This record gives sequence, C-alpha cells and structure tokens, in this order.
Amino acid sequence: MPILRPHGQKAATKTHGSARIDRLHEYRDEGGRLLGYIVRTPAAPERGLKKACMPVVLARGVQLADGTVADGWTFSAMPTPRVPFGVHQLAKAREAAVVAGGRPLCLLVEGEKCQEDATAALPTEGVVVVSWVGGADKWDSTDWTHLMGWDVVAWPDNDEQGRAAMRGILTALAAAGTGGALRWIEPPQSKRPGWDVADAISEGWDQARIQGAIDTATVVQTVPASPAQSSSTVLQPANDPAEPVETETAAELLARIHEEFPIPALPGDGKLSYVFHDGVPWLVQDVFRTVRGQPEATRKFICTPFVPVARVTDAEGADSGKRFKVWGPNGGQSVTLWGKELAPRGLSDAIEAFVRRAGDFDYDSTEDVGRILHSVRARHRIRVYKTPGWQHVERATGHDGPPIAVFLTRSGEVICPEGEDAPVMGIEVELDTNSAIPPRWAQAGSMDDWRQAMEEIATADCMGNAEGRLPHVILGILMGFSGPLAQSLGEKTWGVVVSGDPGRGKTTGLIYAAAIWGSVHERAPNSALRTMGATLAGAEDLAAVSTGTVLCLDEAGQSRDVTKLPQLLYKLSSNQGDVRHGQASHPTTWSTLVLVSAEQPLRASVEGSGGTYASGLDRRFLDLNLAGIEKLPPEVAERITARAHSVYGLAGPAFMRFLMQHRHMLDTQLLRRSIREFAASMAPPGAPPVLQVAARQLALLKITGDYAKAAGLLPATLDTERAVAWAWACVASGTGAMSDAERGILALRSSIAVRLGGTVIDIHQTDQQRRPPVVDGWFDQGRFYIPTDVALRWAGHSLSNKGLFEALDRNGLIAERGKDGRGALRSLPNGQTLNRGTAKVSPETAAKGAGITSEDVTGASLAAEAVQMVLRATGVYALDRVALKRWVPVSERNPVEPDNTVSVDEDGVVLVG
Repeated sequence: MPILRPHGQKAATKTHGSARIDRLHEYRDEGGRLLGYIVRTPAAPERGLKKACMPVVLARGVQLADGTVADGWTFSAMPTPRVPFGVHQLAKAREAAVVAGGRPLCLLVEGEKCQEDATAALPTEGVVVVSWVGGADKWDSTDWTHLMGWDVVAWPDNDEQGRAAMRGILTALAAAGTGGALRWIEPPQSKRPGWDVADAISEGWDQARIQGAIDTATVVQTVPASPAQSSSTVLQPANDPAEPVETETAAELLARIHEEFPIPALPGDGKLSYVFHDGVPWLVQDVFRTVRGQPEATRKFICTPFVPVARVTDAEGADSGKRFKVWGPNGGQSVTLWGKELAPRGLSDAIEAFVRRAGDFDYDSTEDVGRILHSVRARHRIRVYKTPGWQHVERATGHDGPPIAVFLTRSGEVICPEGEDAPVMGIEVELDTNSAIPPRWAQAGSMDDWRQAMEEIATADCMGNAEGRLPHVILGILMGFSGPLAQSLGEKTWGVVVSGDPGRGKTTGLIYAAAIWGSVHERAPNSALRTMGATLAGAEDLAAVSTGTVLCLDEAGQSRDVTKLPQLLYKLSSNQGDVRHGQASHPTTWSTLVLVSAEQPLRASVEGSGGTYASGLDRRFLDLNLAGIEKLPPEVAERITARAHSVYGLAGPAFMRFLMQHRHMLDTQLLRRSIREFAASMAPPGAPPVLQVAARQLALLKITGDYAKAAGLLPATLDTERAVAWAWACVASGTGAMSDAERGILALRSSIAVRLGGTVIDIHQTDQQRRPPVVDGWFDQGRFYIPTDVALRWAGHSLSNKGLFEALDRNGLIAERGKDGRGALRSLPNGQTLNRGTAKVSPETAAKGAGITSEDVTGASLAAEAVQMVLRATGVYALDRVALKRWVPVSERNPVEPDNTVSVDEDGVVLVG
C-alpha cells in the first residue's frame, strides 16, 4: 500500500460540507492493489454546495495544514507520479490483443465518471478505457509510460481545457516514443461546451456508435513546436500542416506576472519578489541577517499571486467587499470577498473563503495573506446583483439622469436599453457568480439551430392530437419567454402544473422552457430545470436565481413530502422568502414563472397523499391535464428533446435584446391594456374570479408569443393561439363553480376567440393563398359558423351533441336553424365547403364516412364531394356572434344589464364600461 509523503511535509485537506456521495471511484495500481478513492459528491444548490471530486488516501505520519498528523484514511492529494485511472485493466487486455493477433487499443477520456461509463458501454476485451486524477489541469502529474506500445485514441471534453489536456498527453506519448498509433475523436460541433463521452452515452450512444467513433478517429502526427525548439513536439491532425507555436520563457512569464500582479506592501525589511517554485510562481520575501558575524539569507514563501481589482457592493448597498484577480495556469479567475468575511476578527474565515473560491491559490503565510486581503484598496467599483432579471441601476456620481432598467440574463449577460451601456452609466453591473449559470453551461448551438428546433415542433407529427401539435410543449415555450414581461408588470409569481401519464411530453415542455435561458443538463449549476425535490429553503434559492425568467420543476410526485406541495407552491407565489438565522434583515426575493410537471393533477396529488388542497392555490397555479393528448411517438420525443440539449441559452437573451430595441413593447400601460382586452375575450365581466385570473395569465402568454414571433424567435407556423386555447379549455372545464353546460359554452367561446382570424376565417374570403391549411370555422358580420364535431371538441366533450345544442339554445346563442327546424345547418352561405378534413383524410375514407361509394361520385371531384357530404351529415352551428362574445354563465350574470356595460368593437373584442 503506497504511503504519502513523510512526516514534516504538508498535505492539503479539503472539505465539502455534509453532502451525500454520488460515486466512489477506486484507484488501483497495475496489480489491482487499492491506492485510494475519488469521492464524488453532486451539486446541491439549495444548500450552497457545488459538485466536488475529492481524493481519499491512506496516510502514515503526514502533517496536515492545521499541524495535526494524519494516520489513516484522509482527504489529501494522491502522491505523484500517479498511475492512470483504469491501469489495472491493461495487462489482461494486452494479453487478449496478443492472442487475437492485434495491437492493444486504449481509449483516453477525461474524468473517472467518463472512464467507468465508457468501460460499461464497450466490450470487456479489445478496448481499455483510462483516465487520470485531478482534471484537465493535472494531466502531467500522471505517469503515461504505462501506455507504451498501445494504440491510443483521445476523446477530449468539448472545451479548450479538455482539448489542451489531451494534446499534452499525446505529445508526451509521442515524445517518449511509445510506438503506438495516436488518434483523435473531435466532439461534434453542435454539442454544448464540456460535452463528453458520458454525455454521449446518456444521449443514447450504444456500443456500435462509440466503436464507430473510435474506428474513424483522426490519425495525428508530431511536428516541431517552434523552429528554435525542435526537440519539443505538439500534435496536429495528419492532414493539417501545423503552424509554429511560440512559447513564453520563464523570464517573460515572471515579467508579465509582475505587471499583472503588482507586489503589495508588507511590513519588514525583506525584499519581495516573484520566483518559480515547482513550476508555480510564488510571492517570496528574502530577509538578510548577520548571525555571529556571518551573512545569512532566509526566504519566506508567502502565496501564489493575487491582486485586488475592484470594490464591490450589492444591490441594496447593505454589504460591500473586494474583488481579487487570482493567478492560475489557465489564465486565473476572479474571487469576491464580502464585508462580513473581511471583518478584522474574521481573518481565518476570510482566508478559508478565499482559498475555497480560488481553486489554484496556495499560500504558506496566513498572517501576510490576511494583511493583503484587508489592507489593499482598489478604485474601480462593481455593483453585484444576487438575482437575474430586471434591475434599476442608479447612475454613478457625475452621470445625470434617472435610473436605467437593465436586464441580467441567467448567464450574467447585461442587456441595456439601446443607446445605453455600462460605461455610459459610470458603473459596472454584474450577476453574482453564485447565482449565474457558469460559462460552460451558458450557451450552445446557434440561432439557426434554435429556429430549426422550433420549426420541428411546429410541424411535428404527433399521432393526430385533437388539440393540434404539441400544445403543452408550445405552452412551455411561451412560459419560458414570458418571465421578463411578468416581472416588468410586477406580477406575483404564478405557474402552470402540467399533469398526465408518462410519454405525453410533460418534461419536453419544461426542457424547452429552460433551454431558452441556459443548459438543461442535470449537472449544470443554476439551471432553470430541476427535479422536484427541494425543501422550502431550497425552493426559495431556486426561485431567486430564476427571477425574470422561468423555474421548471419536473415530477412533482418526487417531492420529499407531497402533502407539503401546496405550502411550497404558496411560498413560491409569495415572491419573498423567510429571514433565516444569521441572515441580514433583507430576505430573499424573486419574481418568476413556475412550470411544474406531475403524473396526477395538483389536487389529486395532494389529496391522494393525505394532504389538504389549499383554497386559492388554483388562482396561482393553473392545473392542466393531458388526458386529451396522445402519447408522443418515441422517435418524435427523442428527436425534439435531443435538440434542446444541444441548443440552449440563446433565445432568451436574443428576446431581451429585441425588446430593448423596441421599447414600446415594454410599455406597462399598453401591455396591461392588451392583456385586459384579450383576457376579456375569454372570461368576460361576471365570470368567476378564478377564470378571470387565469384569462389574464394566459393572455400574457399569448401576447408574449406574438412578441417572440415578431423577434423571429418563433415561426409563424407555431400555433401559439391554439396552445393558449387548449390551456383555457383545460382551465374552464376544470372549474367547479359552473355546470357542465356553462363550462362547455365558456370553453367553446374562448376557443373561437383565440382562433378568430386564424383558423376561423371570414366567410367571404376568396383568396385561397391566404387561407390557413386547416379551417375550423367561419364568421360573417353577425354569426359564427362552427361544425358540430368541432364545437363538441372545443366545448371539452362534457356535453353530447343534443346537450350542447340545448345549452346554446337555452342561452339564446343559436342565430339560425336549418330548414328542418334543427339546430345545425346543412349548408353554408356563399357555398363554403369544409376543407379542414382534406389534409388528413383520404377521399376514400371521407366518402365512406359520408355513406357514398366511388360509383356515386367519380374522378377528381371525389374528395370535394365527399367532404361536402360529410359536412351535410355533421352539420354546422350558426351562433350569434355578439351574444356569444359577451356571454357569461347565468349563475354568474351581473345584476346590471349587460347591454348597459358591455359593447363589442368591429373585431368582436369585448369593451367594458
């Protein structure tokens, strides 16, 4: 069993709070002996924990950073040089390759998880998968001579760090003369940054596809790194001539470090300077003394380079701190310490927080590092916001004008009104890194990829869903775009609960809503898509980082306690969290939209688990059931879901830039008026309050869809109005305050309203090119003409044909009857024919449905005649346009005569007062 460094040398220790272990990776040597573990803990944003991979080794007499001596298993870096992860599999695979008469093949991946997942996906013999400990920056701490004589195929992560690490390993193998072929798998360009072989497997790549990628990997060759250093090599594709690579000398690097990290002032007579130690720059202090008449020099190592760059303040001015730039082998990083962490008595806390956030920082003098953290000042100022969304920024001193409304995206992009930017305002604005989606997960794909995905949803063949193409998915997309408008209106947080059996695409709608603002990958920090398992405190944090956008909670049934689900949703709709112990007087606040998926409706989920469904919750969360939606074909679901994993984080920022260029769309008075007018077309005055609230919420989604289409982010073919109509029908049919007849008429009325001018067309329209591909009904100056089968469907199938007619007739909504006295007409004015069935029904099927044969109608006229016969057989309701537009349930009718309070404009829009 290898033992760590002897007593007297320090070993770093790391902690990660109290987190559950996600994976435990065993490190073994060539003979299979256990060397240690890598403990992987998943991210837990609700508890402030990020994903961590921590090495655990057996220590004998190792002095830790706090001065104690470890004797047993401890968290500490593994000794170097290290063996590759998976090295114990090499010997058996080499023997199998020799027996088979071939060369042993090694697939090189980054990360223990990738190694284990790829090993499980590939055959035991023929290919060995190896990795290394420490991530992309630590590849050179591993002894790669274990791969002497092997053909090596490198599969890098899809980012520059991953590629650089793989190039370094292959270069080292080439320089060592391993004798094997070196090849390279380039990740697909459409994949997100950081995409790796584990992601490929989770996306459905099987053994054959992975083996195909290995077999077609590009052969690489060695070329000189620079004319002056012919002994050094870098790797390039065999068919790509390499350009000389310039290297920075140690002296040049030290000069640059002195320039970027000015040496701070510290007490004492010693000389401060930067020197290299084990390849890393350190700030040192050389002290010269005379001891017993002899000069003696003492060098004190202080820390690796860092420097303050700005003073920071939060949005409320309640806390301020400092921003530091920390040196790192890959360009360094920024670290912020807040005031309470920099308190004079909090020296150890400040250093601990600094070290935790600066992964490459190292130090040896606690006292000197503390002095630098506290004493050095910076003139530049930054205002840091803890939540994304709309922020009203006060201009800095010397910059006149009112506060400016800027929008912070979930990735931290600051979008300003056209003609304004941060330098003009005189102050720098940014989103707290703890709230932002990291750059690796912020964006992927292109806007063309996004538009193609939307076109695919608009035209997806979903087994003839009665309510059109994927209305719930389209509604999810509208929810994703609507967050900024809802926040600008000062809306309380509200949401939609979509329920139904597996396979109907509930999660697909959530995925696309979240993809508007960033990655939907389960590993992405601060992603808008989360599995429903949060505590109340965790839900508050998730809502806060979703401000101005959308929060998607998948599978409400997986909540830790379903009976507390109403409490959680109520808390989300309050826009404000509780003041926690040790927290400042400012509680967490937010303003967002929430999209929830569940297998059962919200009320059924809660009451079925023994809980109590809270009154008023239905005004905050619309409960939409997918009972009328067919299951998605597996190939359709897989195809459209895969797209969201490869194109994300683009549409939301693009939408905000469009709105900033068209400021009139953000005029809150005009926006409220538009919402009020459209909502009145669904729920007129006198409708139950719960329906009026739902109508306003859905009106916001409809208007947002119009804006997104104007911005070119949604295609004109995406039937957003039908999606809103479907949602309204679900709400209206699920309202217990009305009878079946009242719910049916209200749903029918709203369905006509949202399709007016779309698939419900002017009966006098003769221009065939302007006609939609599917016509659901017609209107003239005084009537709507709706086929009876369509009217029944729009009424929610809660009534029979006879029941619907009687309800319409009882409320004075039938405007014209057929010659036989029945409610449905046998023909239409203007000779109109019902062409809505021709796109999906063959002539033979239509003829059969009409009770005619090919002998009755022949030739090219078969389809038209058959459809006309179907029309005559089913009939058309002629409904009074004005009466239907202002209709309210009898039980809810206002005592004031409607004619005195309601009028209808020329487009049939209800005007009140």
